[in-house]
Amino acid sequence: MKKMNKLTGFVFLLLSGSSFSEPTFVCQPPEGLRVDYFDADNTINKPKNEFLTDTDKISGMHPTIIFHDKTKEATFILGNTSASIAKTMKANMAIIYNTKEQISFAGVINEAPILASYYPMMHILAYSQQSDWAPNANGMRSAIYYSKCNEQ
Repeated sequence: MKKMNKLTGFVFLLLSGSSFSEPTFVCQPPEGLRVDYFDADNTINKPKNEFLTDTDKISGMHPTIIFHDKTKEATFILGNTSASIAKTMKANMAIIYNTKEQISFAGVINEAPILASYYPMMHILAYSQQSDWAPNANGMRSAIYYSKCNEQ
């Protein structure tokens, strides 16, 4: 009976954590830092065997987050939600951490793994993504972005 009580308590704790219904947040164009690396000849004429760092700002893009309480997922949309490209730039991602201060989710968009966190008390989104440069070059890109958001 003790095991049943612990299990029931665990399920209750899991279900009674920071909850949300279906809030949607639209964020400002993200800014951040990008790192590229190429270890072979490439068709985009970038130096090879060097870490190339640069600041990055994605003008016109408004990341959108929709939290789904029933599935414990977040729909993450990169791009302008009204643009046709938004269909290829979104994914339902698993919520992997959820408190009243931070909601983190992970998934893949266009073959790039993404780890994102939304900080509800500050209305801030931070996310990172990693990708390769195939088929244009033999290299990798890693970026971290941040953005202020508003609930819709």
